[in-house]
Amino acid sequence: MNLEELIYERLAGDEELARKLAKYNGLPAIFSPEAPDDGQDGWKDQMQYPQIVYNVDLQADEERKSAGTLSVNLLYQNAAAVAPKQIEAQIKECLRDVLLKPSDGALYAFAWARTDALSLPEGSGLILGSKIRFDILEYGSQETTDPDPVPAMNRYLKEMYPEAPVIGLDSFDSVTETLPGRPLFYCRSETLELDRETNAVVWMACKLAIHLLCPDSVVRKKMVTAVANGLGISGEVTLMDGSPMFIKQLKVDHKADYLSAGQLYVTGHYGVLRYRAEPHRIAGVAVQAREGAKTRKEEKGMVTAKKTAGASYTVQELVENAGLFGVRRECMAAALRLAGKKDATQEEARKLVCDYMEQEVG
Repeated sequence: MNLEELIYERLAGDEELARKLAKYNGLPAIFSPEAPDDGQDGWKDQMQYPQIVYNVDLQADEERKSAGTLSVNLLYQNAAAVAPKQIEAQIKECLRDVLLKPSDGALYAFAWARTDALSLPEGSGLILGSKIRFDILEYGSQETTDPDPVPAMNRYLKEMYPEAPVIGLDSFDSVTETLPGRPLFYCRSETLELDRETNAVVWMACKLAIHLLCPDSVVRKKMVTAVANGLGISGEVTLMDGSPMFIKQLKVDHKADYLSAGQLYVTGHYGVLRYRAEPHRIAGVAVQAREGAKTRKEEKGMVTAKKTAGASYTVQELVENAGLFGVRRECMAAALRLAGKKDATQEEARKLVCDYMEQEVG
């Protein structure tokens, strides 16, 4: 489901709110982006108010503090049987401390921003209403590239509180409520700056904001303080590549809005290597000279560099270095084969090949 459908399911699924609204085709009168007109058969000559019309406006603007806005228009007649304030309070309750995850998007939360009055003339009566605006807050993936401090901090939080889901590390359903007994962590990157440079390492300074999504202020203060104390004691967090990120500064703000601002700010320093060891590209390569060509090794003696007097060489070594004896490889191989030799000294090989070359062909 997309975000609009999840919002409808959230509002229409609240039985208390549904009882206070008019019905259209037997369902609560909740519409997006506009309500059907009076002549539609779905009303069946029934009361059309109160009704809810909502609209989602997602704006991809990095400068905004929110990912967009949700406008919920509550429309009712002047002589409404249910107090509009009760319906308005129920709408806020449905969207408070809940995360919605569309099938094609990130996690979204809703923070009430303001409520404005509406007055719409309709025939002889007067349609009143309230326009309730929510800021849509997006909790998307913050992962970039190694060494990346956000996944490392996510892992640190998970190790400290295994029972608390961490956004970006754990999987979530389409609807997730943040209850006092089930707080959620969210870590995001605020800034990343170059701190200093050395010959081998570039030191980066990053600032992370940690949110603890929990409606209970007592639980929030306790857990955020515990995380800050833990980071202060350890002094570092291990990045995913095994290198350390050193904790340089910690700041806790319990008065900050946990949905949009976060309560704990961490400043860390970590290094990025300028040079990395490269694996050996070529190993165990043997270079063989063409027949008749003179190599540096041939000028110095046998390829095997056996300089001990009377040293014995294998048939393969003698054949490969036949040029030292002034013959072709085929001649050296034939001489050794006829003599039944598996190895020989240089002097023996020279005599054998000379005898072979001097034989008459009969």
